[in-house]
Amino acid sequence: MLLQYRYDGSFEGLLSAFAEALSRCETPGEFCAPTDAAEGFLFESRSVPQRPEQAAALLRSLRRRAGSGVVTTLTHAFLAEDPRIPAALFDYVRITLDRGASVDGWQAHPEVRRVTAACRHVQREVHRFRGLLRFRELADGTLYAPYEPDHCITLPLSCHFRGRMAGNVWVIHDRRRQVAVHCDGNRLRPVLIEPDGDPARSLSHGERAIQDLWRRYHHEAAISSRNNPALQRSFMPRKYWRYLTEMQAGDA
Repeated sequence: MLLQYRYDGSFEGLLSAFAEALSRCETPGEFCAPTDAAEGFLFESRSVPQRPEQAAALLRSLRRRAGSGVVTTLTHAFLAEDPRIPAALFDYVRITLDRGASVDGWQAHPEVRRVTAACRHVQREVHRFRGLLRFRELADGTLYAPYEPDHCITLPLSCHFRGRMAGNVWVIHDRRRQVAVHCDGNRLRPVLIEPDGDPARSLSHGERAIQDLWRRYHHEAAISSRNNPALQRSFMPRKYWRYLTEMQAGDA
């Protein structure tokens, strides 16, 4: 019978389940969040509550033995939200602890390869949105940036913009997952935005004027005879156009 570890869906909860399995010297069949846990005769389930102290201790042990890069790989791979990742991450953690050094170069190992590939996908998307994310000024002066990333990258993206836009009040809103992070100029905190609410409807008058000027500039600067939509999509896929000012209609 396969052993199934259930956790609360958070990163700290997953690390708590890892710590529990490692302390028992067990190799679980899978790790499941509440949304994808499955009942049945094939699995013996074990629920593990979130234990922040154990999660922090496991991260310290990984950092001490293999360096901070391993923790970065671990956290970014988790943000990929691949259902196969939790089990691969457990093998990655176990192998790293056994070896006492980073195993990111072990690309012949399937689980290590899966983890590092997921990490690269997340880091690539974070890098892309550092340039593509667009902030709009709301009527109250807050800078608001909606987007729909493939991965759950709002936290690492927010850490980047906290340094780049220090002193500004802004919100980054993942509309696919309905999660948002608010920065008061220094500190980050999660905020709740109602699913039916759209802060972009309350743009400031200055923002509307700036958006209109930018769309007009983009239109006038384009050389119609050299228009190449296929090449444009290869550099900037259509899925990103929804939140790009120059790609929106004039009344957006």
